Formats: sequence, structure tokens, C-alpha cells
Amino acid sequence: QTVFLFGEDISSDSIYLWRGYQFRQYLSLERISVQTVFIFGEDISSDSIYLWRGYQFRQYLSLEGISVQTVFIFGEYISSDSIYLWRGYQLRQYLSLERISVQTVFIFGEDISSDSIYLWRGYQFRQYLSLERISVQTVFLFGEDISSDCISLWRGYQFRQYFSLERI
Repeated sequence: QTVFLFGEDISSDSIYLWRGYQFRQYLSLERISVQTVFIFGEDISSDSIYLWRGYQFRQYLSLEGISVQTVFIFGEYISSDSIYLWRGYQLRQYLSLERISVQTVFIFGEDISSDSIYLWRGYQFRQYLSLERISVQTVFLFGEDISSDCISLWRGYQFRQYFSLERI
């Protein structure tokens, strides 16, 4: 029932976490680094969402504009029991919070690039993300070791294979 934001520099004066509270301050793109977790959903801004790295947010994020039905991010210590996914669907299997760290939680969408989607895990993005390709129907949750032999995907499907850094 809460929206969480996890990034690299959460503590001190960078990015604050919200859990029944308000953001202590607005997000500053200068404080978001390559190893930061990003999330996108609908209705964050009136027209479109802009991504870190060469882009700027068209407006600051406001808690009023971010609802649990539209924006999701998953990281460490989100809850003590289980995490549920967007749009009335549930994860086929509970997420093991001990096995999901800030560095291994990613949200991407379909057709971010023309041929493949790149993700970060100790690497840098091969190319910029194209925000125009991300729609509310193509927001997915990806993580490491969500299940023992496969990764649960929103939309009721599952990946048959593990992540490949070259292509997903």
C-alpha cells in the first residue's frame, strides 16, 4: 500500500524513502547515479515521463500523483511478508526480500530499444532509454533470484530463461 523509492544514495541528503511519510525533499537528478533504481508508471506527470541520463523530469514527482496502482518499485526491506504487483495481479511467488538488493531490482518495459532491452547489473546502460517506448501496458518488474528457476513477470507469464545482459 505504499510507494517506495530505493536508490544508491538514499541516506543523508540525497534521496529519501517514503513509507507513510512524505518525501523530505524533491528528487534531484544530480543525485541520481547510474546505479540507481528507476521506476515509471502512468500519471506521474500530466503529459509524459522523462528519464535520468541526458533527460530531465518535466516536473517534480509528487506523492499525490503517484499511486500504488500506477508506480511500483521493489527493493530491500519493503515489507515483512510479501509484495503484490500492479493491476490486480499477484506475483506467482512471494519475493524473497533477502535475495533482492538495491542493485538487482529493475523496472523496464517492452520495446525500449528497437531490437533489445539492456539492463544494469554491475554494468552501464549500453544506450539511453527511449521514454516514448514505455507505456503503462509495458511496465515490468525484474529482479535477481525471484524464484528458484525462473523469474516471475507481471501479466501472468514467466520467463523461461534467466536474464541475458545482451538481450532480454
